[in-house]
Amino acid sequence: MKKKNRLTAVVLAALMGIGAFLPAAKADAADIQPLPFPTYVNGSQVVINNALLYGGHTYVQLRELAGATNMGIEFVSEPSLVPGGGLPQGISIDQPTFVYVKDDVYNWSGAMGSDKYFQGVDITTLFSRYNLREGNFTYGFDPIDGTFVADGQEVSIKTLTSNGKIYTTVDEFRDKIQPYLVDMCMQ
Repeated sequence: MKKKNRLTAVVLAALMGIGAFLPAAKADAADIQPLPFPTYVNGSQVVINNALLYGGHTYVQLRELAGATNMGIEFVSEPSLVPGGGLPQGISIDQPTFVYVKDDVYNWSGAMGSDKYFQGVDITTLFSRYNLREGNFTYGFDPIDGTFVADGQEVSIKTLTSNGKIYTTVDEFRDKIQPYLVDMCMQ
């Protein structure tokens, strides 16, 4: 029995040694092609013509994706000591770039009028990031007073917390917050 185990170990070692010197086989990947399924970005269909489907993943060129979604690309050529590279000057890209609207927010408290459901704008990220109680902002939200402060002016806003998110109505957002959105994100 020991002789058989030794012989098996020698054969396996020899096969592993030979395998180390053989060239690796080329991995098969599908040809570059248009995506074979519909693709949507923020509810709008986009067409991606140059995609590579490989190993259960879909790869697209950054330039084509940016063009199809109408987003710009800015490459930073100066080296940076910041992990991940430096970012261009301007509005911080960690801010939401789209307004997220939910059609059927349940008006459990009646704070948004007499309708049981309303169309609400999700302001959770803005509300928590620009909390006047936690930072010195020119534009921000005071969660205790229920106000939005814009350059020293207090504006009363209606908000509703539902399923861990903070919503306001589309009209409230459009009239009271949106005019100051860029200024708020630039502080």
